Amino acid sequence: IAFANETWLSGAVFQLMCVGAWLYLYALSRRHRVVEVTSPVFVFPWVKNQAEATDPEPVSSDVYVTIAAHLEDCMKVKKLYLNPKLTLQDVATEIGTNRTYLSNYLNAALQKTFYEYVNEFRITEACGLMDSMGDERKSMQEIAGASGFNSISTFNRAFVKKTGMTPGEYSRRSVH
Repeated sequence: IAFANETWLSGAVFQLMCVGAWLYLYALSRRHRVVEVTSPVFVFPWVKNQAEATDPEPVSSDVYVTIAAHLEDCMKVKKLYLNPKLTLQDVATEIGTNRTYLSNYLNAALQKTFYEYVNEFRITEACGLMDSMGDERKSMQEIAGASGFNSISTFNRAFVKKTGMTPGEYSRRSVH
């Protein structure tokens, strides 16, 4: 609607029409229903359809074998564990699965949480760094950061849990 001579009345009419249009759109949006896609655009090789993915049945062992192979490659070759902000979703995306399957694999097949699994690689990396230091000494903060840990306290807890000794004790032991 265009007004040749804009007056306060034409402005008020225009504003009321805008409010009416927005109210109409709001009413339409309230009645909107979500449409479910019956055939997904992309399907992971081990997922046949969405209904199967939500079934509580256990995941087949060949799916676990596939996840295990990709997970080992990502952790050992790509060293994803060095990222201090690594999440379950990041790893699942990298190996081509969803986070539920990855979490179920770690919990059921390895009896570990995601962070326990990742911290094992980080501790192994830290031990390697401490063993290769020689005369050049680094602080535990530097070693923790280079191994992928966000904080020194998490590093210490995980280190004691895996090795049975503190990082300082391990460092002194590797010197002698």
